[in-house]
Amino acid sequence: NFTDKDFAIWFATEHVMVELPPPDEIDTVWKVGTWTWNWMEPIIGTWSFVLLALQLVRSNMSMIDAKPWHEQVLTMRSDHLHQEFPRYEREIVRDYCKSDPFGRDTFRVRLGYPANSVIPLNRFSAGPG
Repeated sequence: NFTDKDFAIWFATEHVMVELPPPDEIDTVWKVGTWTWNWMEPIIGTWSFVLLALQLVRSNMSMIDAKPWHEQVLTMRSDHLHQEFPRYEREIVRDYCKSDPFGRDTFRVRLGYPANSVIPLNRFSAGPG
């Protein structure tokens, strides 16, 4: 029977590489929680701060009309598509490419729609006919 205390001891010795405290310091659930929090908190705090900083950067990017990463990828993808089909109007090709997410064609074909159809598809639509 593998308890939470056993798991904490195994994880601490195998992955964290910390010394085990005396048995009387981890004899209750609360003491085990306090002991494990001592070596979990720095990494959890660091990653929480990183995520918070990334959210702040994204928010400020949108305030100054800078494109977030996914928008840059869509723009790059649409520029490549226009280079493949230069005889078509650039903005129409780019708008089409940005509005057509990856993998949609195969999903719609499975439901019976023609590839690249403009029929709205949501979770309430049952497919054609």
